[in-house]
Amino acid sequence: MESERSSFEPLAFLLVEDSSSEVFALAETFKAARIYNKLMVLRRGMDVLPFLRREPPFELKRRPDAVFLKLPLPDVDGGKLLEELRTDPRLSGLAVIVISDGPTSDVLDETFGLDAELVLHKPIGPNRLRSALLSLEGRWITFLKETANGEAPAPLPAESAAPAGSVSS
Repeated sequence: MESERSSFEPLAFLLVEDSSSEVFALAETFKAARIYNKLMVLRRGMDVLPFLRREPPFELKRRPDAVFLKLPLPDVDGGKLLEELRTDPRLSGLAVIVISDGPTSDVLDETFGLDAELVLHKPIGPNRLRSALLSLEGRWITFLKETANGEAPAPLPAESAAPAGSVSS
């Protein structure tokens, strides 16, 4: 059974959020929703593409399986950032979940037609977060991803996965 666990790794999420209190709130929401995946954090939008492309100083960082992108961001145009994510062949298949302060026309304008999988409006509670991730069922059935050996997934017990509260950048 231990060999099955080592053949799968929990999905990793990247949160792009400039507010420390909002980072903490979403990490707590992950815990409350019992989603024990790795949560990486970037506080500047200008770091997103270098991080995802593994450019210096991010070359050793794991590429996430999905990006939670807060819009608007103070340092970049979110619409242009989403467009670059969708036109870069290395990143175009990455799931992007936009987080906004509310359904304002600015956020809708930035995300319209840019193929974000979801738009979530704050506040995001545990049930909404879980429902949102489950709506991506085609990508993730058990919030695990298969690695190269191709064996059938064996779900990890929650206590063996890294808690979302262990935020790193």
